Amino acid sequence: METLESGNGFGAVEWTDGRIDMPMMPRRYSLTYWSCPECKTFQRVSDMKEVDEMKNIPLLNAETDPRWKQASNIRETGWRKYLDGVKQWKRRLEPYPDWETEIRLLAWRRYNDRFRNKLIRQNKKLHGIKTDGVPTEGWAEKRIEVPHQKKMIENCTEIARWLYEGNPDTAMNKADIFRWLNRYKDALQILENVDELFEFDERIHLKRYNLLTHLCKNSDPSLGVVHE
Repeated sequence: METLESGNGFGAVEWTDGRIDMPMMPRRYSLTYWSCPECKTFQRVSDMKEVDEMKNIPLLNAETDPRWKQASNIRETGWRKYLDGVKQWKRRLEPYPDWETEIRLLAWRRYNDRFRNKLIRQNKKLHGIKTDGVPTEGWAEKRIEVPHQKKMIENCTEIARWLYEGNPDTAMNKADIFRWLNRYKDALQILENVDELFEFDERIHLKRYNLLTHLCKNSDPSLGVVHE
């Protein structure tokens, strides 16, 4: 698969579940795991064989090389495949709960993507708002309900068992998972200490922290964009 990206963070959108979408830096080019249709599961990119590397833009016609033609067209892993992978890799993951938690967290965000994309479409189609590069304050709809699903409830419950609370990002991830599970008291208990953590940086964390606190106090489990 070809990878071409810019280092420009313009138009980045942060979500309550910790996902950050950057139009100029698509996450599909920096994912740790990819789904391989030949293998019927997901794999670590580091375990895959590198076919070739493009050195500069004029070489974009390199896909005519037989090595490119024979390579599988890998794609971003779906949430169900992530969870299937956790079962398939059970022995490999058992000694490393942080590794398993990382995969489960990816599954949760991929599950949310369907509703995340629906919210974007609603803003575009129903309200004629161009979401790309437009500050989220200008979005007519900023939140959307994410329905509970048995496998995802089980997955999120497992994530919450292991997520580290001593880091602002992971602590807010855990609080947001509790919020989606309607465990608002547990979420608020975690959030009470987040802004006192050593690595807490108001420029980076404060807006998401304030929004999560507000949503928890209002018993709102919806997925939403973090105001700029």
